[in-house]
Amino acid sequence: MAGPSDQSQQAAPTDSVLLQAFTGLKNVVSQDRLGPTDLARAQNIDLDDVGQPRRRNGFDKKNNANFHSLFSAPAENPVICVGVRNRILVQIKPDYSFYPLDYAIGNDPVSYTLIGTDLYYSSESANGIINTQTLTRANWGGEDRWQSPVVNPTVNLPPIAGRQLTRPPFATALTNLNGRIYLAQGKLLWATQLFAYHFVDRISGFVQFEDEITAIAAVTSGLYVGTKSGVYFMSGTWGKMRRERVTNHGGVLPGSMVHVPASMVKRQLEQSDREKIAVMFMTTTGLCVGFDNGAVYNLTQQAFEFPEALSAAALLRQADGMTTYVGVLDSAGDPGSGARFGDYADAEIRRFGARS
Repeated sequence: MAGPSDQSQQAAPTDSVLLQAFTGLKNVVSQDRLGPTDLARAQNIDLDDVGQPRRRNGFDKKNNANFHSLFSAPAENPVICVGVRNRILVQIKPDYSFYPLDYAIGNDPVSYTLIGTDLYYSSESANGIINTQTLTRANWGGEDRWQSPVVNPTVNLPPIAGRQLTRPPFATALTNLNGRIYLAQGKLLWATQLFAYHFVDRISGFVQFEDEITAIAAVTSGLYVGTKSGVYFMSGTWGKMRRERVTNHGGVLPGSMVHVPASMVKRQLEQSDREKIAVMFMTTTGLCVGFDNGAVYNLTQQAFEFPEALSAAALLRQADGMTTYVGVLDSAGDPGSGARFGDYADAEIRRFGARS
């Protein structure tokens, strides 16, 4: 039996643990198995590069219209932002007023690619070109033609061995690389003629994939192609491009592929690689990053399990000294399975001082 003197010699309560950094959300284990730096919820906060939380700024509703397919152009370009507002493609001005660009765009999601001052855009039902200096619209594509190496065809020398050039098809994803615009249409990846963006070769100007293409993006050395079953990296000259499957992380969600600085994701890169562009995208098994050499990494597979989703809306946000990938998932209207990655964060943070 312990006496009074024994009780007085029991160890004093330990000091509180000081948490100075957090690693982020984690839901692949039960909450009782979370580490001290793991978060079960993280609402309305951001974590900076060293894991310090800060409260996220609020927002104000500026317009009650139905918006989709936003696109932000470089800051030096007159058109900073465009999008579809109530079925009309518009320029969104800094004061949140709107300038109509295309009245017949409809409700289908729109993809964009910018070449010089020309913004090419396309959906399943419409396409066109916006001059970002004059804010005028032009049709995308010329009249069909047969291009033959025979300059002056005759009865004995007909126009053979040519190409059937037609206007680019309506596409659900666009990007440009080395003088060509690449367009995704179902399982087909099309490419325009070299520096002739108004034409594709109807006979041999496409590559067919096993599954429907959901996203495409170009980096310096090649092209990322996301499908409903995986991700491919294509490199080399069009017509002889090497196609390599670079991940088995599941299908890529449409609307989730965004260009990001490579140094934002991996700071241990060589200086020459840090200046290159990478791509981030969401798959059915996590958030992934693809670097310039075709290497792809799943950043969240070991920590966060996303719900099922049909598509995403993603952007690269630069604010308060931080660069952040923000993606919002569309769970087909089921609130029980919805997750908004990077949009809402909630955390209960308790700070304890050292005992004197």
